[in-house]
Amino acid sequence: MSLRFELLVTPDCPNAETTEALVKRTVERLLPDAAFTRIVVSSSAEAKELDFPGSPTLRINAEDLEG
Repeated sequence: MSLRFELLVTPDCPNAETTEALVKRTVERLLPDAAFTRIVVSSSAEAKELDFPGSPTLRINAEDLEG
């Protein structure tokens, strides 16, 4: 099973670009077969649906790293 990395961010997150670059670079180097997806959370309803605690949030195989 391949690992799936998801970066959830709000449209105005000041840390989104830096976090995405760091995570993508690390994943590409260490786990080239892993999938990476950036998900932009644009509304309160979407945040609730995704159980989104705040921006940025990194999930691996749908598991929030900060728990």
